[in-house]
Amino acid sequence: MTVRTTIDSVSDSLTQSERKLAATLLSNYPFKGLLNIQELAEEAGVSAAAISRFTSKLGLDGYADMQRKLVEDLRLGEVSPVDLHERSIRIRGSYLAGFLARAASQIESA
Repeated sequence: MTVRTTIDSVSDSLTQSERKLAATLLSNYPFKGLLNIQELAEEAGVSAAAISRFTSKLGLDGYADMQRKLVEDLRLGEVSPVDLHERSIRIRGSYLAGFLARAASQIESA
């Protein structure tokens, strides 16, 4: 199972911060996951501790383990990183989608 499919399989149980992180990771998969933890935390707008909790939820032993898994996914895959990026999917219930739905509801009720 790839990191992408693991994220998808747990997406229904993710917190708001974890959804922001997942959306950031999937926005440029797998390359965002190869940033250092502080850079990823800043881009996703979450803490490094939230990233650690997220990796645990994925069944991994920390951020370094996730990075090793991402590299392994690339090595074992029969597709190029460009193909992976083109096939990227958005996480269900993403932070932005929820925000846009709430904003549209507020505009309609005004």
